[in-house]
Amino acid sequence: SVCAAAALGLGVLTFQTDIISAQSSNFQGGAPQVTEGPDDARYIRILFPAGVRSSWHSHTWGQLL
Repeated sequence: SVCAAAALGLGVLTFQTDIISAQSSNFQGGAPQVTEGPDDARYIRILFPAGVRSSWHSHTWGQLL
């Protein structure tokens, strides 16, 4: 159903946002800013301040560039 799909999408976005927040200690020069897409889209946008360096990262859910 539409409600179940919406709940699943919200759960995935919340989970990904929590992971990014937990991993912010792995960035030097500023923490990433996470912005979720509108309700009818499943994506998050991550913006890094200029000069930020990461000590490691992973893509558990894949990556779309």
